[in-house]
Amino acid sequence: SDPRGETRTNADGVIGHILIGSMGKADLELRPNATQFTVIEAKMHSPLSKGTKHAPDFDQAARSVACMAESLRQSHTKPELFTNLSFIVLAPQSDSGIFIQLVQKESIQAKVLDRVNEYDGRLYAWYQEWFEPTLEQISLQTISWEAIIVWLGQKIPEIGEPLTRFYQQCLEKDH
Repeated sequence: SDPRGETRTNADGVIGHILIGSMGKADLELRPNATQFTVIEAKMHSPLSKGTKHAPDFDQAARSVACMAESLRQSHTKPELFTNLSFIVLAPQSDSGIFIQLVQKESIQAKVLDRVNEYDGRLYAWYQEWFEPTLEQISLQTISWEAIIVWLGQKIPEIGEPLTRFYQQCLEKDH
């Protein structure tokens, strides 16, 4: 019923103390006493989505972090109680530069505040009580697929070479 509202967002991956599907097949909620919550956006030579139907400057990083803050609010779990609260973009090393600017606290904060301002003060309490503390606590990272593959190969040597071959095939098909 909100004319400025958006449809639900879809994360590529979520790790942590979560429940999926208790209210519908695509919903996510934090478990009681959750202390781990990571949202992952996986990219392969494509940018983060820019804009939404009602907010053309509200990009995927800002929207994801805002949605994480809302998940914390809905679960009544303060961000400072988390031992791991993070938003991660996985992308090829060659593309990592296009994400660095977008996955910065200042960029995300400015975009979420612009979105909040569209609501004539009705969301300032949420912004101050949930979004700002979430942004203060959250770890924002851009990690390359190559770094993940090297790390996995060191932890589980038998998958290092096959995973590297598969990744190279992905890069070739993507071009």
